[in-house]
Amino acid sequence: MEDIKKLFERGYDELDFKEVLKHIEKILSFRGEDRYRLAGSNWEVKTAEYIAEKLNEYGYKIELQKVPVDIWRYKGGYIEVDDGYNADIYTFAGITGGEADGELIYIGKGDWSHDLNGKIVLINLDFNIYDSHVMPALEAFKKGAKAVLFTYLEDSGLELYRDNTYYLYDGEPWLDGVIGIVRPKDAEELLKRVGHKAYVKIECESMNGYSYNVIGFLEGDKPLNYVVSAHHDGYNPGVMDNLSGLAYILEMARLLSEYKPPYNIEFISFTAEEYGYRGSSYDYLIGSEHFFSNVDPKDYIMVLNVDLIGLKALPIGVNYTYDLNLHISRIVSKLYDDISSGVQLSGMPSLWVDSWPAIHKGITGLTITHIARNYYFKRYYHTEKDDLTLMDEKVFREGFALGYTILLNNMDLYPHYTLSELLRDFRGKLKPHYLKPIGKSDLIEVVDEAIERLIDLEYRLEILGRYRRSSRIVKLLNIVRASIFKSVYRLGRDYPTEKYATYFPEYYNELIGNIETILHYISNGKMELAKELIMDLSINRWAYTLSNETVQTLLDMFRRGDKWAYNAVYPYLNTHSLITLEGERLEEELYSLLDRAFNNLKDEVERMYNTLNDINEVIDLMSEMVEEWLNQSSGKLY
Repeated sequence: MEDIKKLFERGYDELDFKEVLKHIEKILSFRGEDRYRLAGSNWEVKTAEYIAEKLNEYGYKIELQKVPVDIWRYKGGYIEVDDGYNADIYTFAGITGGEADGELIYIGKGDWSHDLNGKIVLINLDFNIYDSHVMPALEAFKKGAKAVLFTYLEDSGLELYRDNTYYLYDGEPWLDGVIGIVRPKDAEELLKRVGHKAYVKIECESMNGYSYNVIGFLEGDKPLNYVVSAHHDGYNPGVMDNLSGLAYILEMARLLSEYKPPYNIEFISFTAEEYGYRGSSYDYLIGSEHFFSNVDPKDYIMVLNVDLIGLKALPIGVNYTYDLNLHISRIVSKLYDDISSGVQLSGMPSLWVDSWPAIHKGITGLTITHIARNYYFKRYYHTEKDDLTLMDEKVFREGFALGYTILLNNMDLYPHYTLSELLRDFRGKLKPHYLKPIGKSDLIEVVDEAIERLIDLEYRLEILGRYRRSSRIVKLLNIVRASIFKSVYRLGRDYPTEKYATYFPEYYNELIGNIETILHYISNGKMELAKELIMDLSINRWAYTLSNETVQTLLDMFRRGDKWAYNAVYPYLNTHSLITLEGERLEEELYSLLDRAFNNLKDEVERMYNTLNDINEVIDLMSEMVEEWLNQSSGKLY
């Protein structure tokens, strides 16, 4: 096994940063008349062709995987006020557009006491209140608004006003209506014209079509696969998100083109990470979902995804499935003095990057990125200011060298991940006092048994790996991994506002615990504390300003679970009605919610219980095979 520090130094030194910049600048030159580099646009198609050309130049076997997408184009938009003032309007991906006229009204961050019927509504979108424009837009339309315009003023929680820019992202195409974005300086002018008649027009077009995932294949010695991925679609100019990740994997492909790996490597640039719709309530990660829905998880060891890297003055982030925790923590600790940017680790995978469909399928995944809401996300993310001035060569080099080290070091490991570590982490989230009332206290014993058996198996595999590695055993282990992943990972406690996945019991554990606390406050006459907690309960964190009708519509959409989210969405319980209730009616509803939460928890625990019992049987089978092979020094492993 090659020394970790030497791997890091090689990746750092051999990276050609001039090539990185050349890739980015070349793709920017393809823009033409396209405003955005979204799936199916001329800009995006030319980008895919360029990626294929470079991977072919490096000697890779190329596949262009056809992906059905909705090709969406924004053609233009404006608002015209009856005093002659007019301004440009932009819009979110997937919005249908249209035209509307009516009185212009401003409701701040969401003062829903105004009469919105027949009005053109201007909202200062505060991301401390809503994580998406969808929530207030839907509320405004349900109250009769003819058009909804968003802006970001100084007190919005974002800093886009400093550059007078607009902020774009996917638009939830199921939400129909005239929805636009106004630059902050134009919004300030519109505020002077509240009460005037205004006319709004937004022109968009959408059609069924295709785009392409670009795959470069490097054959290894054994019939198992690694994926190194990024996405090439984006907004204008989309340098950090995600031409930085695309240039990263192209440079990785160049460096490894002469490498004879122990396993196959697929370098994949995904389309439609930002937007692709095609009938799903989840309109992003379309390219990666398409790819991973067509593979067998037993044939894949790991996905290393890169999405946004090289930002000035930020630590390098790594989010990953917890079965990689020991490996990644060990590497990062050994490179502590070599990474001046710092490293930020998250042992839960992100729901918003292309590794998630792989993880949902049952494949180990990690993403190199910059974690959390920092200056970039508040000011530059998905704006026209996301350009090359934001990139720092040293941060990029360190992020590249870290990914290079993780990838090549992982190929030398056997086993390549530790499922016992994942189950140990999951075990820590189980609440015995919630399992007892549903008659499944012994789930903890079943988990503990699986952990012990996996620890023993992983130790034996490590010994086996010193002699001869068996792809057959890894494939069996991958089957176990897929079963565990599908049982434990969910889309967040109150999706879509959560950025990271959670383990399956967390939503109900939190909900049950908080309801019990609220009931305790009520019984002790502490209604003020009870009301505070109700406002922060589950979905109420973002839904407390909205009507119950809007909340129910949103929950219905979340629960659909189409495409990559199938069977990964909690059946969220609507706690919103609690906000308006008092006295006995409030207590009755709380007890009803508590019963439903326990019943839902019981169903999920039952599924996990059955899965773990099946897993223990497979572990027994593998342990017998490994023991037999270890006892047969001349045994042939394949």
